[in-house]
Amino acid sequence: MYSNSKPKRLQDNYRIGKVLGSGTFGIVRQATHKKTSQEYAVKIFPKSALYKEMLSESLKNEIEILKNLDHPNIIKIFDDFEDQKHFYFIMEKCQGGDLNSLIPKKNFFTEVFIVKILKQLLSALSYLHDNNIVHRDIKLENILFLKDKDYEKIKIIDFGVAQYYQDNKFMTVSVGTLLYTAPEVLEQRYNEKCDLWSCGVVAYVLICGVLPFLGKNDYEIVGKIKRCQVNWDEEIWGRYGWEAKDFVMRLLCEDSRRMTARQALEHEFLNSF
Repeated sequence: MYSNSKPKRLQDNYRIGKVLGSGTFGIVRQATHKKTSQEYAVKIFPKSALYKEMLSESLKNEIEILKNLDHPNIIKIFDDFEDQKHFYFIMEKCQGGDLNSLIPKKNFFTEVFIVKILKQLLSALSYLHDNNIVHRDIKLENILFLKDKDYEKIKIIDFGVAQYYQDNKFMTVSVGTLLYTAPEVLEQRYNEKCDLWSCGVVAYVLICGVLPFLGKNDYEIVGKIKRCQVNWDEEIWGRYGWEAKDFVMRLLCEDSRRMTARQALEHEFLNSF
């Protein structure tokens, strides 16, 4: 359960331990609750003057969204702290690494594994969209495994650019990661279906082992995305039934023809086992 009792100090409640990971803006350490001995992850962000205002707004946005969410495949936030030098998030501890790190370790994934991952991802997206929240940065790096060497349960993380949206009202600010960005986001006129395009990119990588839109530079990549120019290598796609290709094709397409999260969950590819 999220706690927002203030004022308080991180050190009064938690013992901070080893580094679990690091990113552009901060690090993640192990945190152990002093009373319960329960282990968590604490995200620590320095209040550098260089990006203080931008980061502060992003963190406030992430807290505001995550504290109201409760889904088995969405990372949980339990508490937040702030002092003169840092912001701190107390979050669920995921020990299995991210989905992107798993790609080089496997020559290919079984269809059963792919379906299992996609069902969880789409369940989370369906829940978000039912609550009028769009993630806007779904990618392999933002899909974590809960347990070490146990690739059964995933958690969606990083809600820094997520936002609440209104039905029938387009969003206009381009955010996210280019290689996973939907064409309508590049055109700055999009809705929650941008998350389904990103899900299609994830599905493509799980099946093919490479990203669907690659180029010599960003200009070339943007052109391929806007044209929905996907490489359907028959040598790769031939390993799978028609359902797999149809599933990805109905995600990596124009938004007017793209499936919703609920429709994707009902697709034959995810219900063939």
